[in-house]
Amino acid sequence: MPTNRTPIDRGLRVPITRRALEAFGHMKRLEYECTCPPRDPANYTFERCTACEKWWEWHLVLSDETQCKPWEFPCVIEPSDNDHDSDGHDDPATKWERRARQRYRILDEALRIVGSNFSVIVSAKNGVITAADRPVRYMKGWPLARVLRLAERWHWQIQYLNEAERKQCEDQSGDRPQQSTA
Repeated sequence: MPTNRTPIDRGLRVPITRRALEAFGHMKRLEYECTCPPRDPANYTFERCTACEKWWEWHLVLSDETQCKPWEFPCVIEPSDNDHDSDGHDDPATKWERRARQRYRILDEALRIVGSNFSVIVSAKNGVITAADRPVRYMKGWPLARVLRLAERWHWQIQYLNEAERKQCEDQSGDRPQQSTA
């Protein structure tokens, strides 16, 4: 019996692991280190530079970590301004490209949040977060100890604005060593 059911595209779910973010970070860095000459369309043989070789090694790691299907190759494509991912175009031949661009955006955003350059300002009073910058605004109301454990796990740099903040954090974290004041 035929149905009129319309398939629902539930969006892309990317498993974000520490290893996937490490691979994606290396791939982004290696893109700028490429020294390959421009490819000649008439000549299909070309030598890859060492940066490109490493990029493909990290691509395999990322593909495994994000559980990409074998036909989703490459698993990430850097989006450009003229990409039409949200125009409702459902061509099955280009679905993997849309998913690869979405995967790139998701990993790029995650890398910005958990990367080494991530910094936000949170304010705590009496061991509870009272205010936070936009990316971590959801932490408002969390115990300070929980935020400190999260910061330790993700290797976030902790910078104190004054000695009162340092004392409050040391009281919450017990005997764990803290970062120095910047």
